[in-house]
Parts: sequence; C-alpha cells; structure tokens
Amino acid sequence: MQNDEPTLAAEYDSNAEAWAAHGLLKSAGIPSFLKSSMPSMRQPDWAHEGEFGNLLIVPRQFLEQARELLSCQVSEADLMEAAESAAQPDPDADA
Repeated sequence: MQNDEPTLAAEYDSNAEAWAAHGLLKSAGIPSFLKSSMPSMRQPDWAHEGEFGNLLIVPRQFLEQARELLSCQVSEADLMEAAESAAQPDPDADA
C-alpha cells in the first residue's frame, strides 16, 4: 500500500465534532479531509439508514500521528478554537 493512500482516521456523528477534529489536525500540519458516509440521492443505500457520520480521512503516512492527536484529552474549548482557526482564510494564500 502507498503511504499517501487515503485512510480513515476517525468517524464522528456530528458535523461540529468532525470539523473540530479536522481543524485540530490542520493546526498540527496533518493533511486531512472530511467525507460524509451519508448516501447521495444518486446512489441511495437506505439499508444503513441511521448509521451516517462524518469520516475524517488522512494519508496513510499520517494515520498514527492523527489518531494519537485525536485520542488526546482535549477540552471542547480547544477543539472549537482549532475549528475556528481552520475555517479562517489563510492571509498568506494570496501572496
């Protein structure tokens, strides 16, 4: 398997938790993205209704580091701060 293969790091029931975790990883320099496990209208899979969540995906090479960071005891305030900073545009991005 390749080191940059997308790998599931965590799954969350709420959007807020998922975005906070994503922000935490981003602030630590760990690349990640969120994917919904909810079926699309084009390809519904109602057999799993009620089991939908937000999947936090990282490259395989960052999996251990991401899971370690996500398993740390972090206060809700810290998570919200990380999510807010991740949502703000990077001022250096336009440079």
